[in-house]
Amino acid sequence: MSEQLYADVTAIFEAALRGVDPFGLVRGSLRVKEGLLVVGSPTRGAVLPLRSLFVAGAGKASAGMAAAVASRVPEARGLVIRPPGGAPNPSGGIRQFEGNHPTPGMESFHAAEALLEAVARTPEDTDVLFLLSGGASALLSQPCPGISRDQKMSFTEQMLRAGAPIGLLNRARMRLSALKGGRFLDRVAPRRVTTLALSDVPGGARWEIGSGPTCSPPKRIWAEDLRPELRRLLGGEALTPELEQRMGPGVSPAGSDSPGPWLSIGDNTRARQAAAREARRRRYGTRVSRYRLRGEASVAADQVLAELAIQPESVSCVVFGGETTVAVGDASGSGGRSQELALAAVPGLSGGGWVLLAAGTDGVDGVSGAAGGVVGPGTLPFLGSRAVAAGLRAHDSATVLAKAGGPHVTGPAGGERC
Repeated sequence: MSEQLYADVTAIFEAALRGVDPFGLVRGSLRVKEGLLVVGSPTRGAVLPLRSLFVAGAGKASAGMAAAVASRVPEARGLVIRPPGGAPNPSGGIRQFEGNHPTPGMESFHAAEALLEAVARTPEDTDVLFLLSGGASALLSQPCPGISRDQKMSFTEQMLRAGAPIGLLNRARMRLSALKGGRFLDRVAPRRVTTLALSDVPGGARWEIGSGPTCSPPKRIWAEDLRPELRRLLGGEALTPELEQRMGPGVSPAGSDSPGPWLSIGDNTRARQAAAREARRRRYGTRVSRYRLRGEASVAADQVLAELAIQPESVSCVVFGGETTVAVGDASGSGGRSQELALAAVPGLSGGGWVLLAAGTDGVDGVSGAAGGVVGPGTLPFLGSRAVAAGLRAHDSATVLAKAGGPHVTGPAGGERC
C-alpha cells in the first residue's frame, strides 16, 4: 500500500483514540466550585464535597482517569487498580495498584483487598467516586463464598480460551464474584458511590462494564440458567458441583437497587464518530457501519468483507466497531482478535482496492505487542494462501502478519480507551 494510504488509515485510528482519551474525558466532566466537585452537571450528575471525597476504581483506563481527577483535585486521596506493565500516570495521592488481566490472579485479589481496606478506613459519610473502565472484571477480583481463588482463575481462563461471548463471560463472572453485579456497593455501604464509566462493551448495559461492580443487573439476569450454554462451550466436565450451583437458575440477586449517580463519558460509538470525522476531513466518502462486530473474529472478517463489497463508489471509508472473540483452544500462537480478523480478511481483500486496519483501543491485542494490524490487496500475494491458512489454524496471526513486513498498529501508551 502507498505511504499516504497507510498514513491516512493510521491517522483515522489515532483520531478514534483521541476521541475517547480517558484523561480528557474525565477532566472535562469535572468542575471544582466552592469546596465541591461537580461531576457531569448538577442536574444530570453529582455534587460531591471535597472534604469527604475518596477516589476508587478499576480498569485498563484507571490510571489515566485517576490522573485526570488529580489534575482537578490535587488533594484527592484514593486507590485504583490498573493493568500490569507501563509507567503509571501521575495521580498524586490516588494510589495505583496493579492487577492481572485478562485472567484474574493473585495481584488482582491482593489489589481488591487493598481497595476494600482503604475504603473501610474512611468515615461512613464518605463520597466514593468510582472510576470504571474495561478490564475491571479481572483487575478487581474476589471470589464469592464457596468458590476458591484457583477455581475462579481456572474457570475464567477456560471461558476465555473457548472464545466465550462477552455477554456470557460477564454473566458468569458476576456469579463467581464477591464484588461484581453491584456487590461492591454492599461492601462499602453506607458510603455513597458515584460512578464515572468508560465503556468497552459496544451497546452494552451498565452492569456489563467490568461485570458491574457498582450496578446490579435486572433480576431476570440472575434467574437465567447459564449451564446449558457453558456445557456447549466448555464440555460437561468443566462444571464442578460448586460451579453447577453458581451457574444454575435462582441465584440470589446482589447489589443495591439504588446504585447512585452513574455517568458514562465515553464508549465505542464515540470512538467511531471521531474516526469518521477524521476520515471526512481527509476527503474520504465515509460511512459508519450499523453492524456491530461480535463473535468469532474470522467470521466477523467475512461480514466486514461482505459489507465492503456492497458500498457505492461514493464511499471510500467504512468505520466498524465492536468486540470479537477467538476460540484458541490449546493453540499457543501470538496475536489476538484484531490481528486474527485482519489475517482472516486477507484473501477477500486480494485484487480489490480496500485496505483494512483492525485494532483494539486498549493497545494490546491478545498475546502480542501490538494493538492490531493493517492489511490490503498486496498482503496475500506476499504471504501466500498456505501461510494465511496456517496462521489462522494456529491462531498465530501476529507472527504471520509480521512476515509480510506490513505495519502493526502500536497501541496507546496510556492503555484502555473503550
